[in-house]
This record gives sequence, structure tokens and C-alpha cells, in this order.
Amino acid sequence: MFILSRIQDSIAVHPNAFGLEPEIAVKDAINVKYSNHLIPGIGLAVSVYDILTCTEGNVRYGDGLIWYKTIFRVVVFAPTVGEIVLGKIISSTAEHIRVSVEFFNDIYVPKANLPQISTFDPEAKSYFYQPQEEPEEEEEQPGENEEPKEPAQPADPFDQPSSERTYFETDSIVRFRVESLKWQELEPEPPNVKNRPPPMDPKTGLRIEPTPEEEALKKMQRERDAPFKVIAEMNDHGLGPISWWGAGQEEDGEGQDGMEEDVDME
Repeated sequence: MFILSRIQDSIAVHPNAFGLEPEIAVKDAINVKYSNHLIPGIGLAVSVYDILTCTEGNVRYGDGLIWYKTIFRVVVFAPTVGEIVLGKIISSTAEHIRVSVEFFNDIYVPKANLPQISTFDPEAKSYFYQPQEEPEEEEEQPGENEEPKEPAQPADPFDQPSSERTYFETDSIVRFRVESLKWQELEPEPPNVKNRPPPMDPKTGLRIEPTPEEEALKKMQRERDAPFKVIAEMNDHGLGPISWWGAGQEEDGEGQDGMEEDVDME
């Protein structure tokens, strides 16, 4: 789930950090530039691990900053396909369940990747699972001249009392498997859109709060426009809420720790 990424870059130290030891100032500047930022094609940078090399600082004409050419390593959240990870459900819609690992929230489990008989409850805003009862005796195979019997249709899931439903509850800890990673390049917003002030009420002079429908639309747009998404699945044995499977295995899927990627950002 985590790897070390080796990066070469020129790092600028602001004048307000000139009083610090150079190593501390450079490390702080790297954290400001990289921590909680995406490294395209690799993953989400979490924090600086160490600094391998750092040249003497140089002052460039006109900016007053000290620039250091550095090679350093950062801890990167970079899940791999097939990896099993623990996370927490933060929301559910009719299309997917959204899962968080505290520092990264763009993990999505589409409805098709849930157990086969999973239904979205719009009132509870959660999915619930309705396991099928296995027949006690094996059905007899039809003879040569007999037509096969059609499988019994499942009952309406909402006929089951809510107290007997097994929910994928919000804030519950779940175990999921990474199915794919999706990257997309986004065009930056024009300044007149990005810096647009919020609408104001001309009578009161107060900000007009968005309606629930507008908030839901913004949320959908944020999810759609996320530059990095993890698509996961919870439709296999041992996956889903860990409360379903007891307090046994609680591995966090860190099988890929220790790998390194080289990145040149100059």
C-alpha cells in the first residue's frame, strides 16, 4: 500500500526559514510542496522519508529565495491491483459506496462489485445484503424429456424487516480489494470561475447558502473530477465489513512496502 518514491527536484526555501538549519528548512519546504499532493502515475505523497543529497543553496535573481538541488525520498500511498486494504465507509449512493483510509477518500466500490444480492436503501442511505438460503437437499436433475425448472426468483429485499438486514453501515470498517486505479488529467478552471465570489442576498447582504440539491450536485462533480480514484470490490469471501467475519484477520494490505520509484521533477 505504501512505497518509497525517489525524487529529484529543485526546492525553494522562503526567507522566513533562513534562520533554520538548512536540512530542516529544506525538509519542511519539501513537505509543503509534496505532502498530500499527487505524483502523476504513482500515487499520493504522504510525507518526506529522507533526503539523499542536497547541494549548496543558490539565490536566483529577483525572487529572494534560496534554491537547493535535492534528491529525496517520499512515502507514497500507491495501492496495487489485487491488494487487500482496510478502510472506513464514509457515504453511499445508488451507484457506489465511498471508502476512506483517513488520508485518502477517493475509493469507490461500484454496486456491481458488491455481493450479488445487495440493495440500496434510500431511507437509510446505505446498502444492505440479503444472503440466499441454500437448499437443504440437492434438486433432482431433469430427465431427457423434461424441461429444466426455472430458478426461483428472489423475494423483494424490502419485504425483509429492517432489523434483519445486514447493512454496509456508514463509519463501519471494511476490507476491500483493489480492482483498478484510474487517473485522469483535468483542465484548470479559468480564474474568473475559480475565484468567483459566493452569491450574496442583495437585501440582507448575507451569503446565499446552497440548497441540498446544489450541494449534492457539487459532491457528484467532485467525485467525477477526482484526478486519482481507486476502484475496489467487496464481493468475495472475507471482504466487506470486518464485523461480518469476526475479529480474526485485520491485515492492512501493506504487502508492497519497501518498493521504490524514481521521479525527476526538474
